[in-house]
Amino acid sequence: MDCIKDRNENISTEDLYFVAMEIKERHGYLCKDIVEEYTKWDEKIIDDVTKKYSLGSKFKKHTGIGKISNKPYSIDIGYEIFLGPESFFAPVDI
Repeated sequence: MDCIKDRNENISTEDLYFVAMEIKERHGYLCKDIVEEYTKWDEKIIDDVTKKYSLGSKFKKHTGIGKISNKPYSIDIGYEIFLGPESFFAPVDI
């Protein structure tokens, strides 16, 4: 929810919890190494057709209708798909 709020997305406050939960459940995953995951996501990808670099190919569009406000919303999701589930864990060095 904090990631979505920090980006000033056009999602009503009462729907924010449900949107965050939906994104986490549909798209979220855990990664072994968060630094490695950031590196993988930040790598520039070359488009074979245009020979230009882009970062946008890994980001997804999530759309829906608010459960409480019944207003449609659309949000680009990226790092949130692995940052959201990570917040449930506190890694401990063994």
